[in-house]
Amino acid sequence: MTLFERCQTVRATASTLMLAVALLDPRFGFAQAPSASLDEVIRQLENIEEGDLASSRAAELIDPLRTLALRYQEEGSHEAAAAAIERALAIIRVNYGLHSLEQAPVILQSIDNEEARDNHGAVWASEQVLLDLARRHPHDLATVPVFREIADRRVDSLQRYIAGDHLPEIVIGCYYQYRRTNFVREGCTSGSKGVAVRNLLLDARRYYEDAIAIFRHHELYSSDELRKLEMKLIRVNYFYGDGSSPLSRYEHGKDSLRRLIDYDVENSAVLSQIEWLVQLADWELMHSNNALALNGYKHAYERLTREGMPRESIEQLYSPKTPTVLPAFLPNPLVSVQTPQSTGFIDAAFAINRYGKSRHIEILDTTSNASKTARRRLMRLISLSRFRPRTEDGRFDGESPVVLRYYLNE
Repeated sequence: MTLFERCQTVRATASTLMLAVALLDPRFGFAQAPSASLDEVIRQLENIEEGDLASSRAAELIDPLRTLALRYQEEGSHEAAAAAIERALAIIRVNYGLHSLEQAPVILQSIDNEEARDNHGAVWASEQVLLDLARRHPHDLATVPVFREIADRRVDSLQRYIAGDHLPEIVIGCYYQYRRTNFVREGCTSGSKGVAVRNLLLDARRYYEDAIAIFRHHELYSSDELRKLEMKLIRVNYFYGDGSSPLSRYEHGKDSLRRLIDYDVENSAVLSQIEWLVQLADWELMHSNNALALNGYKHAYERLTREGMPRESIEQLYSPKTPTVLPAFLPNPLVSVQTPQSTGFIDAAFAINRYGKSRHIEILDTTSNASKTARRRLMRLISLSRFRPRTEDGRFDGESPVVLRYYLNE
């Protein structure tokens, strides 16, 4: 069945739909929506002959085709959506070339459509086409969304696979195969879960790093997107990186933090640079490099005072009212706010030593409805957490007392 025949089967239910770009996913970069109705777009498509694809008249229909495909997706007509996407890709390839990046957002749309109908083989094949396109344009900023999207998808697969989900792409992509070794298993249908996790992590890292490299090539050090990519890389290393070379979470995370510092050096962003120096010291402390961590904290403190930073800015980094639980780039689990739904509170006291470990944990007071379970849970959270060392006047050689009120919002 041709695209136009498929269109006829849904014309009765879809003719009133307008091509409104405001409802579209901004990731795909749709152009201004045409004012034509669905029927009018279909009539324009019917007037384009196969031999007439290489024309400005055909090229003008790329965005309407993509919009048409999205409408079919919303209705659940995924076969009709696939046909519209194929037509858009044909026009792009005829007018802009077989390896043009103009087709990348259309392929991304195709991936979503194929995923919706559980066509996992087509999803994987389209991802490989996207990656091949990006590799052919190694310094083009338009490839950043491609690498970011595929990296995000690998992280999502990593999370779901670790949680126990059955993922067809593990077999389709041969993730059970050993990589970066001289030993290769035969077959892709079974193997070690640890190997599959390692390979998913390796892919996610690689694609984030590819996107980062493009920004660095263009020296776009002030880009917010560049910082977001570095933070994604840090998080994936923190949560999933193992301790074996070459996948050491410590080294990979440290490399990202160093680059973030370098970006702020290039941008002369002094306070931000010092904040990253503190987070680099946090990273050393989390990996038990205590001497390096303390030297880093002292160096950052000296920079802050030398730059004449306000005392409140220094205290916010080193001695906030609620102590900083590491890593600082994740929500602080000890931060609690009293709300109308709060059922009570627990007052706790403890000390934080120079290596960020808690000591002398004590429950001072509670409301009557604070259960033993809630008290034990808070004490366990404090005892298992690693904290940023607190300081007064730049000294990190003692224990700092903390009194904390923790509201129960369960």
